[in-house]
Amino acid sequence: MHPTSDDRLNSVEDRCVAMGGEKITCVKFVELVGGYHDGELVAAQCRLLEAHLTECQKCQDYLKAYRITIRLAKAAMEDLEEQAVPEELVKAILLSARSQQK
Repeated sequence: MHPTSDDRLNSVEDRCVAMGGEKITCVKFVELVGGYHDGELVAAQCRLLEAHLTECQKCQDYLKAYRITIRLAKAAMEDLEEQAVPEELVKAILLSARSQQK
C-alpha cells in the first residue's frame, strides 16, 4: 500500500527542525508548499518552511486550506468514471493539427 500525502507529510514534519538565521518570505512559502505537501523538498527547504510556519499564522492558514483543497479535489475525482475519447474526435484533432502544420 502506498503512503498517502498526509502520511508522507507527517514523516516530513517529523524530520523538520527550525533553522536559525535563514528565513523565507510568504511568497516563497507559497511557491514551495506543493513540494512540501507531497514530501518532495530537500531537508534544508523543509526546515526553512517549518521555521516560517512557526512564525506566520497566514501561511499556517494557507497550508491548512491547501490540504483541504487537495483532499476535496481527490474526493471529487474518485466519483468520475473514465470515458473513452470518441474516435471521430481524435481523427478531427489529428486532421486539424496536420492542416495547421502546412
